[in-house]
Amino acid sequence: MKHISGIVLSLLLLTQLSRAEVRLSGYLRPYTAINLNRPNSYMILEEKVRLKTILSGSAAQGVFVVDAFHDHLDRTTTWDFNEAYVDLYFDKADLRVGKHQVVWGKADGIPINDIVCPWTLQDFILQDFNDIRIGLNMVKLNYYFSAVSAEALWIPRFLPMQLAQSGPWVFPLPQSFNIPFPTPQGTVIFSIPVKYHNPALPADKLSNSEYGGRLYGFNLGFDWAALFLDAWDDAPALSRKQLYASVTQNGMVPDSVGIWQSYNRIRMYGLNFSRPVLSGVLRAEGGYYAGKHFALNGI
Repeated sequence: MKHISGIVLSLLLLTQLSRAEVRLSGYLRPYTAINLNRPNSYMILEEKVRLKTILSGSAAQGVFVVDAFHDHLDRTTTWDFNEAYVDLYFDKADLRVGKHQVVWGKADGIPINDIVCPWTLQDFILQDFNDIRIGLNMVKLNYYFSAVSAEALWIPRFLPMQLAQSGPWVFPLPQSFNIPFPTPQGTVIFSIPVKYHNPALPADKLSNSEYGGRLYGFNLGFDWAALFLDAWDDAPALSRKQLYASVTQNGMVPDSVGIWQSYNRIRMYGLNFSRPVLSGVLRAEGGYYAGKHFALNGI
């Protein structure tokens, strides 16, 4: 089914773009970060190349964005399709299919409503937000009424936030707990090592897909949007811990703690608006998260 859909989409795109206008753009950007503490070593030393290709037809447009990175510290070169999608234009609607980013919300740097696309924190938040967001394969439909517009999106497969696995941007988790334990000689404080169990991604099936939508418009001087998203939380929650013990001459003594992580389903209801006021802009954004999980007590 996936291959058939791709063939149909490709044929449709070729039909619409048979006489397409081709535009190329891109840039080369060095990216450097230095530790101000001794030994003042490089934390980031890389170059990024972006090449963007746009094929425009009368009723369709194809956009392909390729990013390439050369890391001088790891001496590696990687590349990826940041975005690759097709736009189809109708009288009162637009349809976008493929890998792309969706940006919701008005707040800068605070993901209250802007939680459709996960983030990559390999370099923490030093990158531009367009580089931090991860493009997702999705279908997005916009329909334009007279005073209000509507947007609906469907994401067939969940992709989590990407955290740094090594280097200076790793999020530290406690590697041991100090646990008081009674023994015949009195209470003893044990330093117990922690073992973290990696979370399992939700199964690739239709019931686990993500979906949402928003109503938005510009009315009475307000640029506003009301949003809903039913999706998986991009970051795993520490969901359960279990204490393991061994038999010693002092009785059962704890020797390790196991902590499980899991991705949880959430529903986000959001509202945001902005309005020019005098020489500035008033912006507000809020959201309610149903089903949000946080860390265990004591972690």
